[in-house]
Amino acid sequence: MSSGVRVGRPPAGLLVAGGFAVTVLACAVVAAAVPGAPARVWVMAAVVTVFAARARDVPAALVTALTAWCFTTGFLANALGTLTFGRSDLVRLGVFAAGGLAGGLAGAGLPRLLAAPPPAVRVPVQEELPVSEQMPQ
Repeated sequence: MSSGVRVGRPPAGLLVAGGFAVTVLACAVVAAAVPGAPARVWVMAAVVTVFAARARDVPAALVTALTAWCFTTGFLANALGTLTFGRSDLVRLGVFAAGGLAGGLAGAGLPRLLAAPPPAVRVPVQEELPVSEQMPQ
């Protein structure tokens, strides 16, 4: 009888919820501990990348990157949760998306690619003669 639960990785919905929680906690810590908007952005991007690598799920990593962008733009770069869509905001979105994608691929796909056996190569075999005909007498 199957319970319907995957063994090995948490469901994507749980990873997205975990990414949200990590983002909110990191945003609070970064707001209190890191001065200056550029440094805050890089710390948050690093948090997204590490979470994505640990989650090993690219869609959950990208959703977490979007969430982190919203919180970073609204609370760390601007004030009172104001989201803006200027050039610097879109560059910041690109940084978060790249971090999420790189971390997700590094955690999910790259180890599998490196551990995968090389593809089998089919070599045509020539018909061999019986041993008695190969050896001169």
